[in-house]
Amino acid sequence: MLGAMLALEYSGLGLLAGAVGAGGAIALTWAVSRHVLDIPWRPAPGLAALGALATTILVGIVGVTSSYDVLRKKPLGTLRAE
Repeated sequence: MLGAMLALEYSGLGLLAGAVGAGGAIALTWAVSRHVLDIPWRPAPGLAALGALATTILVGIVGVTSSYDVLRKKPLGTLRAE
């Protein structure tokens, strides 16, 4: 149960980070294409969504893996150590 909650929390953080990053990437490519290179700009929403999905999965995996020792120990032992 705790592992599922951690996975959901870290996946939500990854989705938020991926969405912000994808939005920033789209805005920057538009600005560079329009104002620096003077070329027509075509958005790539599929690529941005793929990047957000990859970020979600990666942050979820890394977050749960880094919290593995918390999941392995019994809560009472951790609370008594504090």
